[in-house]
Amino acid sequence: MEKIFESENIDYINITEDLVDEYLLMVNDKEIQKMISTVERSYTKDQEITWIKEALESGDYQFSMLEKGSNKFIGNVSLMDVDADSCEVGICITNDMQDKHYGTEAIKRIIDYAFNDIKLKKIRAIVFSNNERSMHLVEKVGFKKTSIVENVKTVDGASVSEVNFILER
Repeated sequence: MEKIFESENIDYINITEDLVDEYLLMVNDKEIQKMISTVERSYTKDQEITWIKEALESGDYQFSMLEKGSNKFIGNVSLMDVDADSCEVGICITNDMQDKHYGTEAIKRIIDYAFNDIKLKKIRAIVFSNNERSMHLVEKVGFKKTSIVENVKTVDGASVSEVNFILER
């Protein structure tokens, strides 16, 4: 697994079939799905392998994060829908690796990568209103709220909105 770039505690590699079992544990976790998806579902190994192949062919920048030293899987971070000057950022961290400040480190590093390596000018983030941790994270690193789409899903009986953010260079 070739390191594409790094930060203080994280090595970033291209997504890979070698980590498919770790990806499945993460995306099939019901608590994580509440934060990143509009619908609850279970993904199969074949579906996840198809996603990996399509993501690698898409031109998006999809990276797996590995803890330096242990090479333990932390999660994935991505720049999606990349065009001439903008993209959308996404991040997902396994439950085991949350509360260790990897999210802050990863989002800061992927922003740096987007602005300085890819030369983008704007980064969008879409966060569900029930995902307080991600809302705090994007605001902490400088994203500004641009709009809210009300009632995009229901989680545990509560209405959830989609909150749109932007960070401009």
